[in-house]
Amino acid sequence: MSDIFVQAIGRLAGGRVLDVATGRGTFAGLLATHLQGHDCVVAIDTSMWALTAARGDPELQQIRLACIGAERLAFGDGDFDTVAICASLHHLARPEQALAEMMRVLRPGGHLVLMEMHTTTQSEPERVGTQFHQWAASVDMALGINHFPTFPRRQFVDWIETLPLDGVEMYDRDGTDADPFDTDYAAQVQEYLDIYLERARKVPSYPTLEQQAAELHRRLDTDGILPEPTLLIVARKMS
Repeated sequence: MSDIFVQAIGRLAGGRVLDVATGRGTFAGLLATHLQGHDCVVAIDTSMWALTAARGDPELQQIRLACIGAERLAFGDGDFDTVAICASLHHLARPEQALAEMMRVLRPGGHLVLMEMHTTTQSEPERVGTQFHQWAASVDMALGINHFPTFPRRQFVDWIETLPLDGVEMYDRDGTDADPFDTDYAAQVQEYLDIYLERARKVPSYPTLEQQAAELHRRLDTDGILPEPTLLIVARKMS
């Protein structure tokens, strides 16, 4: 996480913290580490595989983990002082419903933290990063796993503008100062590409996915790759 994101989160007194659709708990751990303080951190997801991995992480032992869906939160109104979601809205069938639930369990005056990659790219290597993510999502969807295409940046701004929030702060991060031909990062992407392609052998659309993977291979060599740009939004629920 870049310094500007650490600085933004570090200004918040966490109190009772909820991390929604936590996956393996990475962002919950970052919140526990970088918030100004916290009383407790609760992290939820519907993936038992991800929760099992989080429970086995020695750095997450103080975080409470539970199998709960994002679109129907099993908590009372205003139960939390800080509610967060990171890189997960595009995995949800009803993201607006999830945001509404997050607002419901957030107390008035508490903080909403939303961090998500988006498709509003500025460079060709970023577009390759977006293309790779969208391709991986199409493999997951073919396998019956919720992994929808990522949204344009404007979509998140529109959602935030419909919610009863004030003090909205937005922080953008992109990789335009990084090397798009960094060999270590390219190797990581290549590894994931091969893993996803192997998984795709199970689906009828494999020939098409294989062709798309070949095009991604070509673009990695010719254009390089950078991570998708990311938007962090921190806002306060109106009293």
